[in-house]
Amino acid sequence: MIRLAAWLDPHTLADLDTTGIGPGARCLSLGAGAGTIAAALAEIVAPVGEVVAVDLDTSMLPTQPGITVVQHDLTTGLGHLADAPVQLVEARLLTQHLPNRRALLNAMIAATAPGGSILIAEVVNPRPYTLHAPALDDGNLVDLVLNVLGDAIEPDGADMEWGREGVHNTLAEAGAAVHTRWHAETWTGGSYPIQLLADGAFQKRDRLFAAGLTIDDLDRFTDLPHDPQLTVRSYEIAFTHARLPYDGATRDHPRRARGGRTRPAMTPRAVRQAGGIPAHPSGAQCAGPGLRTPSHFSRSRHGPRHGDRYR
Repeated sequence: MIRLAAWLDPHTLADLDTTGIGPGARCLSLGAGAGTIAAALAEIVAPVGEVVAVDLDTSMLPTQPGITVVQHDLTTGLGHLADAPVQLVEARLLTQHLPNRRALLNAMIAATAPGGSILIAEVVNPRPYTLHAPALDDGNLVDLVLNVLGDAIEPDGADMEWGREGVHNTLAEAGAAVHTRWHAETWTGGSYPIQLLADGAFQKRDRLFAAGLTIDDLDRFTDLPHDPQLTVRSYEIAFTHARLPYDGATRDHPRRARGGRTRPAMTPRAVRQAGGIPAHPSGAQCAGPGLRTPSHFSRSRHGPRHGDRYR
């Protein structure tokens, strides 16, 4: 879990920078795992904000000021977690594994305050594959193991189509401004994230033996992630950021929806003085308690501009 967090955290933290979350915000971190994102959020919303870190197994979650740890079975919905509105909901590699995924996402939408953000990340391709190996037999072994591991994910209840389209479409149907990017990369032997493959082989070793692999095969596969001659394509992840609209507003501009005139464009300093209207990759805007102007936000007489923070 720590290795997976180390690979995904830089991408999630970059997304957090686009939300405008700041001191005083209340956030939900669902399926919080090792708590690395909950800890980062606690620093952002300090000193008076709150991060509610939720998981069925809370043994790895940090205990620090600003974090409230809650043990909760999310297959039953949000329950009391939705009693007070939040400015941010974050869930990573969670909803696609739950049978109530759509209902839970709709509950997240309902719990998020107007102008707040929802960040979802899901696996959309669980099958890494070999690009280069020390030998042909090594490449065949790696691909065989990775195919068995990929087969093991979907029968366990994960829905890849949900991550590809369901998350984005459900959020868009709720009126949110949604931006999704799909990320995959090369992993080279000796790098930190490629060790995820050895971790997965160990966890699913019974399935690998059932597929005909021997102990020698598994030993060789465990050695290969340390070999710099091995290169594989990583898992593919869909990162989705949804910005909810103001109450009764269109996605374009809250005042335009009410028939009023739009205000002139403001400088970043004026925006900060007015309480903060952070930008979203789609161009939508929001404001509210615990929301700030991201450092890369700028405006001109032509309206909002947003630096491309999505890699």
